[in-house]
Amino acid sequence: MKYIILILPFLISSIISTQTTKITCSSDNDCAVYNAECKSGKCACYNNDIYDKIGNYCSAIVTDIECTIEENVCDDYEAECKSGKCECKNNLYLNEYKTDCLPILNDITCSNNDDCEEDFTNSECKSNKCVCKENYILNSVGNQCLQLLDSITCNSDDDCTFEDENSICVSNKCDCDVGYKLNDKKTHCENSSSFLRISLFLLLLLF
Repeated sequence: MKYIILILPFLISSIISTQTTKITCSSDNDCAVYNAECKSGKCACYNNDIYDKIGNYCSAIVTDIECTIEENVCDDYEAECKSGKCECKNNLYLNEYKTDCLPILNDITCSNNDDCEEDFTNSECKSNKCVCKENYILNSVGNQCLQLLDSITCNSDDDCTFEDENSICVSNKCDCDVGYKLNDKKTHCENSSSFLRISLFLLLLLF
C-alpha cells in the first residue's frame, strides 16, 4: 500500500503535464490540441497553461487569468475577479493543477456514499451531505479527509512514521514521540513547547 501511494504522484503527472511532448508538429495547424501552438517541433500549451491528456486540451491557470469587474472572464472557472486576477469564490478551492475551482466537501449534496467517495477519499454520505468518515477530519482547505493519528493501528514504529516522522507505535496505536504532541486536529505531531522548555532548563543546569 505504501508503495502505491508513493507511485501515485507519478501516475497523475503522466495524465496532466505542462506541455504536449508526444505530439510532433511543423506548424500551429498541426496541433489539434485546444489552445496550443507548435514550439520546436512539439505542440505546447500557450503561456503557462496546463495540458490535460484525457481531454486533449490546454487549460489556463485560474489565478493567472487577468480580469475586470465589467467583463468578468472568471465565471467560466467558478471564480471571481479580485484585484485584476481571478480567484476562487467562497467555499471553493483551487484544484491541484490550479485550472479549476471545486466545491469543498461539506458543500456537496449526496444520495449515497459513492457520490462523495468519487472525489473525496475516506468520505461518506450522511443526511444528504458529504462528510469525513469516523476517525477522519477535514483539512483546512476543505478538500481532503485526514485520518486522526491516534486512530491508526500499528505493529511497529514504521507503520506510524510513514504517516508522521515524529510518531511511534505504542500499544498498537500511533502516538507522538517524546518531545512532540498531537496538533489541534490530531492528524500530525508537533513540537511540544513544554518539553523544549524543560530540555533547555536541564541544559542550563549542566553548564
